Amino acid sequence: MSRKDAANLNVTNGDIVEVSNKWGSIRLRVKISNDIPPGLVFVYRSASTVDLERVNVLSDPGIDSHGGSVYNSTQVRIRKVPVKLIQKS
Repeated sequence: MSRKDAANLNVTNGDIVEVSNKWGSIRLRVKISNDIPPGLVFVYRSASTVDLERVNVLSDPGIDSHGGSVYNSTQVRIRKVPVKLIQKS
């Protein structure tokens, strides 16, 4: 996540955020980077989520005009998870 987006969401490195859209939601730890432009988030497909969900739950199940998946156009909402809502494992 970019520094600008992190500041707008009042999150710092290591905070937990909920990333969601109409297909699902996941919880991830924030990593702020100067390499990510504002308005864009990057998650490795093999990323470990806090809630043990797969990152792919956020992906549109459809296909693009070439018959491929549409991972790179996934739009999401991000919100900081209050500490009191984080379940300890």
